[in-house]
Amino acid sequence: IRKLSILPNTLCRLGIQYFSDNGNFSGETIEVWPKKFSHSPKYGFLWKVLKNKRIEYGIIGSNNESQKEFNDFLTTQGVGISPERFKAALIPQRLCIPKSNKVTLLGDSAGMTKPTTGGGIIWGFKAGDILADCFPDFVKYRRKTIRFFRMKILKGKIAFSISYFLGNYLPFLLPKEISIDPDLF
Repeated sequence: IRKLSILPNTLCRLGIQYFSDNGNFSGETIEVWPKKFSHSPKYGFLWKVLKNKRIEYGIIGSNNESQKEFNDFLTTQGVGISPERFKAALIPQRLCIPKSNKVTLLGDSAGMTKPTTGGGIIWGFKAGDILADCFPDFVKYRRKTIRFFRMKILKGKIAFSISYFLGNYLPFLLPKEISIDPDLF
């Protein structure tokens, strides 16, 4: 429904994940970098984290550039690439709920993903609670959901822009280690 009748030019970012059994990484922190290989640095980031005794590498970014950038990143990390270890998904952006009393959207299909990380499971659960409270009034659900998420999305976009600006142009202003609740906004 979103693709066909609501917003056919939906902005999506591509998320790619890769697991490696080799490497030396303590896993006590998650390492995150702005996309170093991109011509559009405001559009994504790379990460490395220990998960279940394997190292997870990932990228979130533009659909056109991410695969090559990710392969370059894995090469700089000394990771041997096996195609069967890649997982990928499109991550819709921009909140979009139909103005309809017959149909609605929830979660990823409604673009309920954080501008900072692309995650959205907590936001999807919250929207599910709002939908349960409003059901079957989809117009009321749309109004309450937009009201609830509008400032969170705006604050996320501001944090996203500031962090990429500092990371790319004034990295000495950022702390070496930081701990942030990803659902802060």
